[in-house]
Amino acid sequence: MMQTGGGYALSQEVAATLDRAHATGEALMGAAAGEVAILPSTTAAASVLARALRPLWRPGDVVVISELDHEANIGPWTALAATGIEIRQWRMRPETGELALEDLEAILDPRVRLVAMTHCANVIGRIHDVAAVAERVRLESFLIFSTLFVALIYPIAGMWQWGGGWLAVRGFHDFAGSTIVHGVGGWGALAGVIVLGPRVGKYREVPVRDEQGLHRVTRIVPVRPHSLPLATVGMFLLWFGWFGFNGGSVLSAEPGAISRVLVMTCIAGAGGIVTAVASSWLVQGKPDLSMGLNGALAGLVAVTAGADLLAVGQALLVGAAAGTLVVFAVMLFDRLRLDDPVGAISVHLVCGVWGTLAVAMFSAEVDFVVQLVGVASVAALSFPSAYMLMKLLDRLLGMRVGEEEERRGLDLEEHGMQAYCGGGPS
Repeated sequence: MMQTGGGYALSQEVAATLDRAHATGEALMGAAAGEVAILPSTTAAASVLARALRPLWRPGDVVVISELDHEANIGPWTALAATGIEIRQWRMRPETGELALEDLEAILDPRVRLVAMTHCANVIGRIHDVAAVAERVRLESFLIFSTLFVALIYPIAGMWQWGGGWLAVRGFHDFAGSTIVHGVGGWGALAGVIVLGPRVGKYREVPVRDEQGLHRVTRIVPVRPHSLPLATVGMFLLWFGWFGFNGGSVLSAEPGAISRVLVMTCIAGAGGIVTAVASSWLVQGKPDLSMGLNGALAGLVAVTAGADLLAVGQALLVGAAAGTLVVFAVMLFDRLRLDDPVGAISVHLVCGVWGTLAVAMFSAEVDFVVQLVGVASVAALSFPSAYMLMKLLDRLLGMRVGEEEERRGLDLEEHGMQAYCGGGPS
């Protein structure tokens, strides 16, 4: 037994090791600081947790326990039956010696407050499959939606500006599509997030005690990306592709015009990544690479509307503002429980609107009111259309996969193959 917090070297070393263990556990489970507790054993943890949670529950509430566990680990929960808590048992399948998620589904209802199971069952030496993944939408419904949305909505918005339509006649300026391309997609993404709802486990109600007493708050549970290095490579591929996207919108082979657009594009992306990392560092206490990646994209989206008109300093300012804006937009949408896994709404919608309006702020040739009317009209076209189309598909086919399919992963459920595996025979 070693006492932590002492003044001697060994005690301090043990305390530092425990701190690292807490940080590792929090990172592994996507928990906030202070949410992971390290106790001497599973039995001790179950006992402490049962006593802590009991005041939050009422008679008739339900706790589910696992048949694959020691009596010492389920005893603290079964003891709650004396206080009016109903105890249900998640039984093992005798032919496999495993717990099946479909068996758990059969005993879940709104009165269930907790499923008490250990992740590793040393009764039979098995690690239970309790992982949940991010995907939510049915493949066939998404393909139908995206086909109709691209075939019907994008051409209308494009014609309003680039086909000599009413926005172009009034002087609306959107060089390569901050609103006409990115804004339309952003409004569609917002409609999709609202119709689908959040991923399983993304927003969790947890008890918190403060000076006002005990109450419940919503905890945002981050879903870790599979590979940040791959995400970084993907962002730079997008950045490189933006040179063709914006440069190609010059619609001529004039070297000066093309060079100007490419430089402004690159400057804005650089400004976005710097301010996004800095903003996340100030707000969260650490520089967030994922925010930096979205910051670069935010700068690229924002400058797309005015890359042909802005000067170098103006493009840098537009991109830098977008990088800051995207960080706070991501946080805002999370607070509103709008679960956007990759920040697409913040990047393409919020920063697309900013970039479109910013053209009028920096160019005397463009009227701010006209820009605002253009943004609002595209919103009025895109969002209701996407929302009604998704609701129709949801009623006819269903837009969202079942909860069990979501937990197992759409690579298995929709495609019949595993995206990430060890490489051995399956």
